[in-house]
Amino acid sequence: MEQTKHINVELGLLRELYTEVKQYSCSNSSSRGLNETRNALRDSVVCAEILCDLHGQAAKRSFEYLASLEREEPFTPPPEGDRTINWIERYATQGKALFYFVRSLQDAVYRLLLEANGQAVSDKSRISAILGDERGNNPMSKILKQAVPEFFEWFEDFREKRNYIKRGTPIGAGASASRGHFSASINFLKEKGDKISVDREYFAKTLHVTRLLLQSVIEQAITKGFILKKIDAGAA
Repeated sequence: MEQTKHINVELGLLRELYTEVKQYSCSNSSSRGLNETRNALRDSVVCAEILCDLHGQAAKRSFEYLASLEREEPFTPPPEGDRTINWIERYATQGKALFYFVRSLQDAVYRLLLEANGQAVSDKSRISAILGDERGNNPMSKILKQAVPEFFEWFEDFREKRNYIKRGTPIGAGASASRGHFSASINFLKEKGDKISVDREYFAKTLHVTRLLLQSVIEQAITKGFILKKIDAGAA
């Protein structure tokens, strides 16, 4: 099983996959799943890039603050114009946005899988249909369990967190910094004071599993002749 890499590496791999997906077209007609996958993948990549940038900016500011303490000098944060929301709140909001973009991408990939296997798709064609399929009535769940076995356990956890966001569950954020190390997390505040933290490692895992899902579905669609690289389609 392929191991999760650093978030910047996972983002780079997903960016490369987007470049690849742009080269594909449907072999016989237009594909809703392919078009939506291409658009949702672009949105997910851009959203993740902004999230990483925010983390980098926050780390830089934190290290500058620590350095000022060591020099016993007052720390003056850079001006933020008319912004009334601090960086950690922006980071938390961007992290929440990534849950929506990634889920949209997963639903689009699922529709592409359905189309590649000769099935019709609609707005109700969502990847959550593969959950709770103990009897194996959904053939797509069998395909995905074979191709990306780690997806199922991860997806249930991801879906639970996204549902917290949909329900308006209180979500905060926190950060810690020491010499040479910085970390930021998004905190889901559950009932009875329970808290679930989501850090960069979790977002890296999110990009990792989503990439494996997309790669497996693309490979199957190519094998079945449902999609072709545009250069191949032109030569056919």
